[in-house]
Amino acid sequence: MGRALVRDPSIFLFDEPLSNLDAKLRVEMRVEIKRLHHRLKTTVVYVTHDQIEAMNLATRIAVLAEGSVRQVGAPQELYDNPANMFVAGFIGSPAMNLIHGVVVKHDGRLFVQPDDSADDSFLRIDHCELTAVPDDGARIVLGIRPEYVSLSDGTARHFDTNMIVEAIESNGFDKHVTFQFSGRQITGRLPSHAEPVVGKSMQVALDLSHISLFDEQSEIRISRPHLKS
Repeated sequence: MGRALVRDPSIFLFDEPLSNLDAKLRVEMRVEIKRLHHRLKTTVVYVTHDQIEAMNLATRIAVLAEGSVRQVGAPQELYDNPANMFVAGFIGSPAMNLIHGVVVKHDGRLFVQPDDSADDSFLRIDHCELTAVPDDGARIVLGIRPEYVSLSDGTARHFDTNMIVEAIESNGFDKHVTFQFSGRQITGRLPSHAEPVVGKSMQVALDLSHISLFDEQSEIRISRPHLKS
């Protein structure tokens, strides 16, 4: 990097420059690269498999898979509004939860019933603006970020349910908890004061106001992007 800097190039090409560093040094160098970019104002093309590096360093991200570009955009745009299921599952740590199910229309409202769920487990989706309204019984995938799977605060668009705790990871600030939900695992982010117990049931809320919806067959997003208020 030093040899490249002294040549004053018009563009830098970085191919996983931090991959061999330990965790602490990687963070320090990430900050240093960001400072250099801000000071030099030089274009940088940065290749990495580490999504945290991409989210923190990039002004725009191009997500590639199997030889094709899946989405290009600002980091927050890719996080909030993934264009397809690949980007939804790749960007974010923990990744977005993807819940497969069928569309149910009832009393003029639109719901998703997750696969292997109880008869009364309907997740309301008619508040979403859709590119096209799916037919009753259509296969669909509901995406929800772990931060929207947490303790209930009584919000109207919350879906409260009891789920079995399968695993707990704590980073001091919050807890990443893996739950059993309708025959699959989903991850939630609980505050540090929460006290989940592995093997025990606890009440958890799914905040449905920030969901993403995808067509199961094409894996393409069918809900319109969330707009910043």
